Amino acid sequence: LFPGPAAVFAQMPPHIAEADAIFTPRWVTLTFLAAAAIICLPRMFQVLVVEATDERQLATAAWAFPLYLALISLFVLPIAIAGIATQGAEANPDLFVLSVPLAAGQHGLALFAFLGGFSAATSMVIVATIALSTMVSNHVIIPLWLHWGDGASRHGDLRRVLLLSRRLSIIAILGLGYLYFLVSAPRALAAIGLISFAGMAQVAPALIGALYWRGATRAGALAGLAGGFVIWAYTLFLPSFEGAVVMSLDTIEHGLLDIAALRPRALFGLDGLDPLVHSIFWSMVANVGLFVGVSLATTPRPLEEFQAAQFVDVFRLSAASPGLVERSAAAEDLLALANRILGPEPAQTLFAREARRQGKAAGLPDATDGFIQSLERELAGSVGAASAHELVSQLAGRGTVSVDGLMRIADETLQLIDAKRSL
Repeated sequence: LFPGPAAVFAQMPPHIAEADAIFTPRWVTLTFLAAAAIICLPRMFQVLVVEATDERQLATAAWAFPLYLALISLFVLPIAIAGIATQGAEANPDLFVLSVPLAAGQHGLALFAFLGGFSAATSMVIVATIALSTMVSNHVIIPLWLHWGDGASRHGDLRRVLLLSRRLSIIAILGLGYLYFLVSAPRALAAIGLISFAGMAQVAPALIGALYWRGATRAGALAGLAGGFVIWAYTLFLPSFEGAVVMSLDTIEHGLLDIAALRPRALFGLDGLDPLVHSIFWSMVANVGLFVGVSLATTPRPLEEFQAAQFVDVFRLSAASPGLVERSAAAEDLLALANRILGPEPAQTLFAREARRQGKAAGLPDATDGFIQSLERELAGSVGAASAHELVSQLAGRGTVSVDGLMRIADETLQLIDAKRSL
């Protein structure tokens, strides 16, 4: 089609390169959504966070992932320019990667692009449905099964329940996606994706706030999420059906109960904005406002304080080697902690074994580095390695939570892992 990149960019319409056409509110909104999608979309969170096995992978991901994004973005603008130049601005941009080579008679290249796109789309759907079905089974199905099931069912075949719930969740997720495609107004694939991006971006304030702000609370996060999702659904998701589902065209045009200030696309009189920009603005105002306001108005529980310290000080805590922590904790305090997490009998067995290793016929073992590491390994089986290290470090005088607070944390932790022990 073109002899080189210069010839491609020569076909670019002049208005595209103008700064006023680039740095618009919609451009800023799209940039924000793209950044939020990297960590908030279930498939991205699954790959970047859940499947991460070593902190050292962060060093590689910090440069490899941006490089990957930059490389694949190099071809977006040339393909878009070539598509507009050869097929007109009214052509479907989702199909440019196929229609441009087909227009030039490059059927082999078009087939190659189709196979690549089909592979990428399939893998994205697989990862997304697996991530969502895992969330549904772990945080909805299993807790309900443990809560409502009788004693016999709770001790039954959990693997069967997990597999069945995840399979049904996958079918439901794919079915709902296809139903939305059928019912919603016709629009480009990218536009459909942006609606979901805007919805998942509601997780960003609580997610980022939990990483950097110790004052964030569970109540604040829930309030922010609820407010943000309600505004997103009212201003963007439901109007996307164009009156076909729940929200009528009359409500879209004149507002709920004919109140002009409640028009979904001009909420509180803010008119003239792109629908996506409008929805993101109001949903983020509600989300961040409720998150910060409710967090400031509520007192975090001991477990929330501990979790906040784990996230906010993660690199300071991980930089300290377990063997170099000052061991000033009394063996009695460590035994009390182990009793509350492991249970009395396993804790007594562990402490007796460690005492014998130190040559003691009776009594508690000394809080040596070797014993502390053994205790952390045992606790890690119930609360995780990082949490176990922090609990013991707090007792050793390196943390900011009192011993009484730690014991309350241990009590809450024991309640949280009761379900695991039942399984």
